[in-house]
Amino acid sequence: MTAEPHSSEAPKGIVWIASYPKSGNTWTRAFLHNLIKILNGEAGGEQNINAMNEYSTWDISLEMYKELLNKDPHEADRAEIAAVRPRVQEMIAEQTDGLSFVKTHNALMIDRGVPTINSAVTSGAIYIVRNPLDVAISYSHHMGRSIDDAIEHMEQKGLETKIT
Repeated sequence: MTAEPHSSEAPKGIVWIASYPKSGNTWTRAFLHNLIKILNGEAGGEQNINAMNEYSTWDISLEMYKELLNKDPHEADRAEIAAVRPRVQEMIAEQTDGLSFVKTHNALMIDRGVPTINSAVTSGAIYIVRNPLDVAISYSHHMGRSIDDAIEHMEQKGLETKIT
């Protein structure tokens, strides 16, 4: 048996932080941000959740889609969004020399003939699973509506995250 030579090159690409909405994605990113700060010897309290783009981003960035679509993404149909998604993910991966933690609520699937996850720029994934009963409560608070309304929203077939 021969050993593979060890590469000194740091890993690159996207590490997906994937979850259903209100399942702990932001909490996980805050944990990772704090961990990175500690490992880098940075001082200064806990991570501000309103400044989460310091070490991570989201895969539905309005500006990147706008650049590739040459129009406001809100004016694009879902097929146009799906068609440029792999390139948006390439742009995200190109923005950092190492790993890029990227929040997503996309399932690993084909959307209108295009993969939702660009495997060519993917280095790994963290998949968060939360009890749906807890998600419903969190979702109801987030929407400012009843738990029953949140459950009805969650059970919609084909529910999609909008570009923000």
